[in-house]
Amino acid sequence: MTTFVVVPTWNARVRLPALRDALAADNPRVIVVDNGSTDGTTDWLRDAVPAWRVLAGSTNGGWAAAVNAGITVARDEGAHAVLLLNDDCRPKSGALDALSAALHADERLGAVTPRLLYENRPDVLNATGLVIDRRRALVRARGDGEPDDGRYADAPWVDAPSGACCLVRTAALDAVGPFDEAAFLYYDDADWGLRAGAAGWRTRYVPAAIAYHDGSAGTADDPARRRYYTVRNRLRFARRHGSPTARSLAWSGAIAALPREAARWATGAPSDSRDAGRAHRRRSAAAYGWAVLDALRARDGRSERFG
Repeated sequence: MTTFVVVPTWNARVRLPALRDALAADNPRVIVVDNGSTDGTTDWLRDAVPAWRVLAGSTNGGWAAAVNAGITVARDEGAHAVLLLNDDCRPKSGALDALSAALHADERLGAVTPRLLYENRPDVLNATGLVIDRRRALVRARGDGEPDDGRYADAPWVDAPSGACCLVRTAALDAVGPFDEAAFLYYDDADWGLRAGAAGWRTRYVPAAIAYHDGSAGTADDPARRRYYTVRNRLRFARRHGSPTARSLAWSGAIAALPREAARWATGAPSDSRDAGRAHRRRSAAAYGWAVLDALRARDGRSERFG
């Protein structure tokens, strides 16, 4: 099974040496798709790992646009499967082989997802795949925050792979279609998993494959940005995949929280330019309000306000 690794990057220069070292033992074919980084990411890649192919974009088109571009190149070069790997995720040696063996063993599988552990808490699960409650349009990383004690080892089936690290069959991508670029950030893996399941392609959890995940490293410095996309895209996901009850619950909950967020915005108005805590609180509340409004107006893609 010919396999490529596709890594979307955005201002990932400080994270890339660890990723390079993690992949060195397996020596896979790697395609990096950069989303317009300004921190020297592409220069470092070309100098430090010249064997990796780098597709350098001029703007940030989002996670899905990057992985779709990488998948297209990998498919054109004969890939039967593509490992999607975030730049803050570090596979343990042998993880790719374990995922490939599982995918190869069952032709019904569209994707396989590893045991993700927190980078700074390696005895704690980050995800064993995604599970989706369509009655409430809720997506959950199964096992997040729970001890890594072997739980879920006998529960292989999940609704979607984790986009942080997963191996996807190109035949499934051909049948289901690409990842949803209009989401820009978050929920795009869950969306693809549901579409794959509806088309008859299953997703399996492979506990023998281990990867360490920093977790949202690309948005760690801007929690309001993360909040905007998670709130907006949860409502968008409900519109696309939820039952009428799920849509009602999602929207009623979002609207009910608006007065609280408005109060946070008002009390977060900084009285002093040095009051960073209040400024962050105000920006977070604004992110929530704009997320709900943009979801209501069906404004998809990249937000000009939150990047």
